[in-house]
Amino acid sequence: MIKLNIGAGYKRIRDFINIDSVQTGVTDVVMDIEKDHLPYDDNSVDEIYCYEVLEHLENIIFVMNEMWRVMKPGGTLKGKVPGTWSGSIADPTHKRIFVPESFDYFTGINPEHPEQPARPKSANYGIKPWSKIKVDKKINFELSPRK
Repeated sequence: MIKLNIGAGYKRIRDFINIDSVQTGVTDVVMDIEKDHLPYDDNSVDEIYCYEVLEHLENIIFVMNEMWRVMKPGGTLKGKVPGTWSGSIADPTHKRIFVPESFDYFTGINPEHPEQPARPKSANYGIKPWSKIKVDKKINFELSPRK
């Protein structure tokens, strides 16, 4: 089984490959996930943990599509993003703010274009489709690639 902890920081997760943009002492793979392709074959990863990472990304579509590419059908992407509380808005390293509905742009089925996520209805942002397993009000999320 291949399991990735993307944006590991100082948190090593046992039995996961810990990925970050800097070597923190727990990092197994140092890479820029916004520019570099994940060094794994298509459909080879079982699980990805991505805790409080997505809000720091400029190129979120590239990263989400890369995670989709390497994820096995039925695999899971688990994580959390901060909501709209003052600390998340004030943080100068945050590039975006999330609400639970933000994940509609990655999940669901677009009736006009079934190969795309539910939103936007009449445009194609090039986002690979995910199935929503869970997105709660605190924006803990669990997704699976729709392949």
